[in-house]
Amino acid sequence: MSPPAGNSALSTTQFSCLRSESVRRRPLGWGRILKNAVCGLAVGWGSLAAQIPTQADADTIFEAHSNAFYREKDGKAWFKENTEGGKVSFWMRAEQLEMVLDAYERTKNPKQMQMFTKLFHGFVADHGRSWARNEFNDDIMWMVI
Repeated sequence: MSPPAGNSALSTTQFSCLRSESVRRRPLGWGRILKNAVCGLAVGWGSLAAQIPTQADADTIFEAHSNAFYREKDGKAWFKENTEGGKVSFWMRAEQLEMVLDAYERTKNPKQMQMFTKLFHGFVADHGRSWARNEFNDDIMWMVI
């Protein structure tokens, strides 16, 4: 399906973003939230798509993601798989640890370092210190990064 004829204000990418969200509804996972945010920026900015997001934009997106998915208990933390619960997979946790560390390096906010530490402790509690049982070497590489 292509964008409606004569609608030059809506790019194919913007239309694709809108269309993919209208096809079906399912629980919101962090990947879908991020895609929605990117699509929202593309649709909302339209001709301003070349504009670079600000530090405030990054803070807002990080805070929204954390509020929706970050959970902690007994000094250990994780991100939920989707809005209904669960924990993200091994490699997704590795990616999210990197995301939190990137946020800390950008802001130097000690709360983000505390978040990283709790996420790491949660990761070790769930996956142990030896990842030999994980058959996917690329998962392990994501954690090492």
